[in-house]
Amino acid sequence: MTTQNTNIDQPRKRARNFWKTYKRLTSYVMKDKGKLIALILFSFVAASSLGVILITVSAGIEVLYVSDDIVTVEGKAPTSELNELIEDYREWATDNENSIEKWTNWRPNLEDSVISTIHAMRADQSYSMRLIALMIITITLLGGIARYLQQYFAGLISAHVVQQLRSELYGSIMQQSHDFFESRKSGTIMARFSSDVMMVNVGLTSVFVILFREPIKVLVILAVAFSVSPKITLLILFFLLPLILLFMLMAKKLKRRVTSQLNRLASVTSILIETIKGITVVKSFRMEEHESSVMDKELISLRYQMTKIAKLDALVGPATELFLICGAAMLIMVGNKIMITEGIGFDGLIKLVLAMVMVVDPMRKVAKINNKIQVSAISGERVFTYLDAQPTVQEIASPVELPTICLLYTSDAADE
Repeated sequence: MTTQNTNIDQPRKRARNFWKTYKRLTSYVMKDKGKLIALILFSFVAASSLGVILITVSAGIEVLYVSDDIVTVEGKAPTSELNELIEDYREWATDNENSIEKWTNWRPNLEDSVISTIHAMRADQSYSMRLIALMIITITLLGGIARYLQQYFAGLISAHVVQQLRSELYGSIMQQSHDFFESRKSGTIMARFSSDVMMVNVGLTSVFVILFREPIKVLVILAVAFSVSPKITLLILFFLLPLILLFMLMAKKLKRRVTSQLNRLASVTSILIETIKGITVVKSFRMEEHESSVMDKELISLRYQMTKIAKLDALVGPATELFLICGAAMLIMVGNKIMITEGIGFDGLIKLVLAMVMVVDPMRKVAKINNKIQVSAISGERVFTYLDAQPTVQEIASPVELPTICLLYTSDAADE
């Protein structure tokens, strides 16, 4: 019996690894498929807004500063970079007109609008700046609305998962035998029901909000950089490799620290509950100082674990920014050589530099979310150990039927 109870309390006995725990949590999430689909859709819209802004700014700069000098190339008619750009936009507009007409049987006049806008931007730079600023504001507004809806649906799904976990956990606890409660402190059970489930909620919310959005931002930005220069994009990815190794190392240390922190938190809760329940005894025997010293020791241990976790969490942001900014600085230093060897224009170099700078924020958020996910996975493991616990006293399959029993008392026995 003691061995079984000990196994129940081991955090990784049933849910042995990170992926198994989150796969099990996913089964709760899939019960809200409609909300999950909406969340993914708005996550994609919110994430794409940053890449669209990058493309908009780069396109505006390209239109403003592209050369209109006539260049003669052997075997081709004399033309200019501006005319080639206009032809590219003309083809883009025609393709979109065809697509819209195919699906709606209505053909908009995008070609004339695009060409007239390019000439207007070339003629008046102040108009160009206003147009670019208006586009940035509009895209940011749409992205903000999408982020709001994404976080709203993430909150709904997480709240539903927490409700289901607590309901099932309460039912599992109620089915346990007496030895389950005798071998555990009440604070430990309460910690699983309250703080551990809440940490799962924090991790799930972070997954739905950040992990569904920020990696898409990174991919969109890298796609823009790849369209300019595949070689430079691979160089950017080279600077991301040390970050990945750093995150893997931190995840191992974080699991150990978080497990210790949750155990200490459960001990603190147990001491508090026992003190409150036995306050009469504590007061009667003047044990206030003793109880305070016991609590202080547990709080010091809890503070130590929290400090270690805070150090790991604080390291993520600066390390991410350092690696990526170093990459952007090297890109700027060798910018002229890149423009010559890769045949990249000034607008292409601007795209690359902006991509390196803009990828810092989503990468930093993805790095920090790793810690929260690890915390929620460990908390999920602890919750599932109680959900999977089986009572030592089982109900028999077929009830035992007793014959009718009658108690008869004689008159003498009744008088006695």
